[in-house]
Amino acid sequence: MFSYYSATFEEEDEMFLGWFDPDRKKSAREKLEEGMERYEEKFGKPPTLVLTNPDDAEALRQPSRAYPGEPPLPVIEANFVARWTFYIGTEQDLHTGLAA
Repeated sequence: MFSYYSATFEEEDEMFLGWFDPDRKKSAREKLEEGMERYEEKFGKPPTLVLTNPDDAEALRQPSRAYPGEPPLPVIEANFVARWTFYIGTEQDLHTGLAA
């Protein structure tokens, strides 16, 4: 089970995709991969960063057999983000959101 929503800021094309997936059977990277696919499907461009809870950020940084190496996006830790939630977006989205 998962859910998503868009956090809209000043302009219609500047937003994060909020991806929530509490399924403990999936790895954080698998959840992020699904969220990235949905972001591209919805906005027509690839995301360039992810904001997430410090615990999920640590899980994203841990390589595994299925997901070796570094995470596919830069990971920004944010204490205000709930567990199992990933705000997927771009650098532009981040600056717009912080300025709002």
